[in-house]
Amino acid sequence: MSAAPGLGTSQSRTPLRVAQVIGNLEWGGTQELLVYLAERQRVERLELRVFVLSEPVDTPYAARLERVGVPVTHLRRGAGGLPGLVHRLATEFRGCGVQLAHAHLRLANTVAPPAGRLAGVPVLGGLHLPPPGPGRRARLLGLAEAQALRRAASGVIACSESVASGNRARLGGLSLATLPNPAPPPPDLSEIERRRRSGRVPGDPARFLVVGRLSPEKDVDTVLRAAGRLAQRGVPFELGIAGEGACRAALEHCAQALALRDHVRFLGARADVPELLSRHDVYVSASRAEGLSIALLEAMSHALPVIATPAGSAFAVVDGSVGRRVLQGDPEALARAMTELAGDPVLRAELGRAGRARVLRSYRVEDWSAALRRLYSKTLEGDFPGETGPAPHRAAVPAGED
Repeated sequence: MSAAPGLGTSQSRTPLRVAQVIGNLEWGGTQELLVYLAERQRVERLELRVFVLSEPVDTPYAARLERVGVPVTHLRRGAGGLPGLVHRLATEFRGCGVQLAHAHLRLANTVAPPAGRLAGVPVLGGLHLPPPGPGRRARLLGLAEAQALRRAASGVIACSESVASGNRARLGGLSLATLPNPAPPPPDLSEIERRRRSGRVPGDPARFLVVGRLSPEKDVDTVLRAAGRLAQRGVPFELGIAGEGACRAALEHCAQALALRDHVRFLGARADVPELLSRHDVYVSASRAEGLSIALLEAMSHALPVIATPAGSAFAVVDGSVGRRVLQGDPEALARAMTELAGDPVLRAELGRAGRARVLRSYRVEDWSAALRRLYSKTLEGDFPGETGPAPHRAAVPAGED
């Protein structure tokens, strides 16, 4: 897999018309990426349109996209099923004159490539997830996605090295490039630290934060079980859990069973995540499956030390200089890491500043959008710069190094 191509300063003066195709606008990191790119479209000389392959939902993404001048069109799967959806998307491509389409997530990766072939529009797939799981339905959906990409896509962009290497075998000879997810620009450090101190006195409980869908792969249950150990040991702390999902009721029941009523708050889906990050002390991710978590990167950009599991490419970002690494599904190891950081505000500040510096150096949204624009241009030139064949071995990042 190649890294994304180098950044270029010369761009065509005519905006490149690109369709972004996604299965839904539910809460998620990939949906955030669409907004980041939309906010950069003028700088990168892009003219974007977003096609959503499902009904509208009650999240802010459509409004945020339209606010910066990106039209959002919802295409519902009707009586014609998936073939009908392919034909309707192809008609949309022809009607709005897009030059290129970029699909995101499995449904869009299945529908957009054949639609692009019908419309004469090159399509890039977008991989944001590990390969499909072992269940029959997941395998069938993954097979349909892989076949569509292999037959009709011009290439694929993966959001991390772990996603690229995990999906490489099922893509056959299709070219694949890796462009790591970015973090959005954070506020000034002085403003973050002012908010973090506001209304607090020395000795106040440390505030931990989880952000994400409340779904099985996020394993918030392990965070609650670790919190239960802290409560049993008399460690003063608070835990905020921001997000919605199928597991919320079960997680609330778990928190009640662990007698965590005085420690844990379920915050629901939030549009003010940057404010939450500025008012907490430690970010926790116990995920079992990720690509490269934007929530994790955003937490680091807000000078939060992070405790993370090796899901996806997390350990390529997190080491002992910016947080703590723990194994998946190990509440005792997580509790030890939480206890250490709960009791040492000086260490928290040191780790948080180091994490912020790492993200601002290596995961800037400006670099990501410019590299993506370059990939689009190369695709239209017939020179998509991905590699094919088995993934090369990548050495693990040693502790203390980027």
